[in-house]
Amino acid sequence: MKYIKVCNFCSVEFQSDNHSTKSCSNECRRKFRLQYKKILNEKKAIERICKFCNKPYFRKDERNGFCTRSCASNFYIKNGTYDKWRLRTNEKNGIIKNCEYCQKEFYYTEGRRKDAKFCSVKCKIDNSKGKISKNNPFITNKDKNKAWRQKARRTMMKKYGVSNAWMLAKHHSLSKPQKEILEHLKHHYKDYTVFSDFGIEKSHKKYKVDFLIKEINLIIEFNGTYWHCDPRFYEKNYFNQKKKLNAQQIWNYDNERKTFLEGLGYKVVIVWEHDYKTNNKQVLNIIKECIDG
Repeated sequence: MKYIKVCNFCSVEFQSDNHSTKSCSNECRRKFRLQYKKILNEKKAIERICKFCNKPYFRKDERNGFCTRSCASNFYIKNGTYDKWRLRTNEKNGIIKNCEYCQKEFYYTEGRRKDAKFCSVKCKIDNSKGKISKNNPFITNKDKNKAWRQKARRTMMKKYGVSNAWMLAKHHSLSKPQKEILEHLKHHYKDYTVFSDFGIEKSHKKYKVDFLIKEINLIIEFNGTYWHCDPRFYEKNYFNQKKKLNAQQIWNYDNERKTFLEGLGYKVVIVWEHDYKTNNKQVLNIIKECIDG
């Protein structure tokens, strides 16, 4: 699908495959980011007084305290330290401290935090490793936590068909025909537990099925005409843009999936979208026969 966009930098119309694209090229994106950063800095700028000309100027950071480089040059010429400033050999105003971890000396500038104790981030991390793990139950009780995670994973798989709560919380939308089938099953078969979008995993293979009735090991798969390339409407060489597969590859995958599920002892019923929209009563009768039979 193509989207017609207007570049946020040069205001030229362009086509994009992604709806979130805002710039027509990498060059425009780079220029816009520079421009945006400049505007952002101008918004955060505050009024300051130049150390040489005593005139007000606006800048986000104080930096050297001069409104322009010319004022800085004149200030250091007047002080007789122009060459040191130009060659960056001015005396440093910070102090030298010893790193608490490696004991090496490091230069401590005025701009850094007053409680700086380490010469680098690496030393800070290395110093905290032992202290964190000493009283951390997730590190000291690795075997116990591993067993707990495995138990939680088995429970989630048994009850909900997912390996963790994050997958359970993910939003999965059902199509209108799928919702109608789910409501029909829950209304007419209250003695059974009906799951939708249930995960089945074994031997490092995992498939999600549309509907599962656990008591009788019945799986109902609702195959969309486009998503599964109904053979009545699509040729085997048709390329599905959404799945990035041709029709024959999709059929092979669906057959492999069905064989795998039947090998686990499940009975699999395939419902095609076209059949349901044409005659939904007949499809529901077929499902009824599979449940009652």
